[in-house]
Amino acid sequence: MPFAVVLDASVLYPLPVMRNLEGNRGATAEQTRHLRDAMTAAFDGAEVSEAAIDRLEPAMTNDPKDRHVLAAAVASEAQAIVTLNLNDFPSDACEPFAIESLHPDVFLLQVYQLDEQNVCEAVERQAAALLDPRMTVDELFDRLALTVPSFVEAIRAHTG
Repeated sequence: MPFAVVLDASVLYPLPVMRNLEGNRGATAEQTRHLRDAMTAAFDGAEVSEAAIDRLEPAMTNDPKDRHVLAAAVASEAQAIVTLNLNDFPSDACEPFAIESLHPDVFLLQVYQLDEQNVCEAVERQAAALLDPRMTVDELFDRLALTVPSFVEAIRAHTG
């Protein structure tokens, strides 16, 4: 089985995220539809049904507000949840399902170590694709360094 990761509940459990964007963040229905369409196109087949999550969620013992994320990870047979919010995914809640919670910095370093060249090229493509605002690779690194400093340090050392 390929390595599966829950990067964000919005990919696997989009309805609450869309409602939150509209209700709490001021996004329009058109903007949230556009975001959902983009996520679906980028992660074909990654969406987990709400019924599967609802069935599994009562068995989750992590933070109640994030139980749907762990349930989505279990339903999708993910090996990891990548999150800045590690406190809500303690090992005693994740280990029974063979799921590891990882900080994005740790996850990206692992991916980088697997294929340095592809990761460097992906970051360059990401910087080139940014239009609002436009960013150089170094500017993207500066922004990424706020949450994934070790990853940025490693990739900057590689790219010189």
